[in-house]
Amino acid sequence: METKNLIFRRISAYIADFLLVSVIVAMFSEIYIINPYYDEYLDLSNEYLEYVESISLNESNFDIEKLNKYTYDLSYYSVYILIITLIVNILYFVVFQYFNNGRTIGKAIFKLRIKNNKNKALKIYQLLFRYCILLNIITSIISIVAIFTLSMNTCINVMSFIQTIDDTLMLSCILMMTLRSDNRGLHDLVAGTSVISEKKILIKE
Repeated sequence: METKNLIFRRISAYIADFLLVSVIVAMFSEIYIINPYYDEYLDLSNEYLEYVESISLNESNFDIEKLNKYTYDLSYYSVYILIITLIVNILYFVVFQYFNNGRTIGKAIFKLRIKNNKNKALKIYQLLFRYCILLNIITSIISIVAIFTLSMNTCINVMSFIQTIDDTLMLSCILMMTLRSDNRGLHDLVAGTSVISEKKILIKE
């Protein structure tokens, strides 16, 4: 029961943090000097949705080259949003959490904290390793480089491969958290961390 409760609280804390970060990213994404492609991205998104709707109504409208062009252009015009997301994620989940003793706002609400699994002080590089897997930091950087440097078809193939890696890593983290007795996911094992309940600490003290 305690294990299921901890997993539920971890997921709830992550959702709370995700919503907070999403609001912050959305606010910065609307600032033209930070995201000069914001209007183009909105216009293209609406155009893409209309195209997808036309396909659903008439399959003969399906054009793989046109779909690939939309995919690439949407990635290109959203690249600054991806950069903003990357920066906010690092500042919040790595820097802020490090100086807040292993707690994000979500973890603080649900009485959780990340700790060094060797009973030493939590290191900032551990949080960076942890969220390179959990938040796809490395693959996000690769995607940004791919958008700016590769041709359309190559970029689409690279990003499709990256998405597969991201999905596999996330699924591995969730399965390991659920199946392992210590609830440590792949990201915890790589970083040498554990998520602990501060409720339990207070009871012991």
